[in-house]
Amino acid sequence: MPNYVTLPALQHFVLEESWVASIEVRSGIVELDVDLAYAADHPELRPPREGEYAYFRRGAIRFTGVSSVAWKDMEGPATDAAGVKDWGHIDTFDWIGTTFELEGDFGAIEIEANALDVILTGPE
Repeated sequence: MPNYVTLPALQHFVLEESWVASIEVRSGIVELDVDLAYAADHPELRPPREGEYAYFRRGAIRFTGVSSVAWKDMEGPATDAAGVKDWGHIDTFDWIGTTFELEGDFGAIEIEANALDVILTGPE
């Protein structure tokens, strides 16, 4: 299976360094709210903000046209020292056709979806 860097929507991000803030599964949609780490080749890369090791921007990884979701070894979010809840990193993200497989601190999720988009929501 190819990994996420071959997907145009994700090719300029480093998911292994990104932080998943929330995961929402609803009818036809799976959405991960993520602090996305920009890759060195991202066209909008900026210097890291003070106290950060990479340039991050909040966004959503949104799967649409979802026909099935299988979540194995589901783990709940952790709470960091500042009291912020997060689901950790995405360790692996592979896909073939319309099947997307993600693994991380949250467990393993297999999603059958027609489309995947990244929507940047946080400040630049």
